[in-house]
Amino acid sequence: KDYFGDGSSKGIEIKYVWEEKPLGTAGSMSLINDFIKENILLINSDLFTNVNLDRMYKSLISQKADMVIASTKYKVDVPYAVFKNADDNRIIGFNEKPSYTFHSNAGIYIFKKQWISKIPIDSFFDITDLMQLIINKKKKIIQVPILGYWIDIGSPNDYKNALETIKHFNE
Repeated sequence: KDYFGDGSSKGIEIKYVWEEKPLGTAGSMSLINDFIKENILLINSDLFTNVNLDRMYKSLISQKADMVIASTKYKVDVPYAVFKNADDNRIIGFNEKPSYTFHSNAGIYIFKKQWISKIPIDSFFDITDLMQLIINKKKKIIQVPILGYWIDIGSPNDYKNALETIKHFNE
């Protein structure tokens, strides 16, 4: 707040929400009652990314989804053989030192404003709770892969690594 103020020096308007207690990654949105637009953008504050928000928004609209989530690839290398078992625990095959790639939650969301009313007021509620609620209601959530860069800066070590990474962006 000290740096951005009300946003007027940057040509924008900023309103702040203060949590009296931790409310999770989505709970503080229950404290806001004047969302103007029909779609809400929520971004975790510990990210450094050039995600294409326009692409995400257009995907939400064109696919008539209730929520779109930016995704990042996450690779897991298993250092051992992974067995394929039959029902009787007999090994029928194996994959030596496999790698698996998953599309993982990148902490960037656009969703319909109507879902704000489903967030419990002044209670702990994570965005994953809202995601599960939307899934339980059989509504549509889509993911859009980030084509640029995405760096988690949620810990001092992650932040340090990000600083090293971005040194090379303009080379």
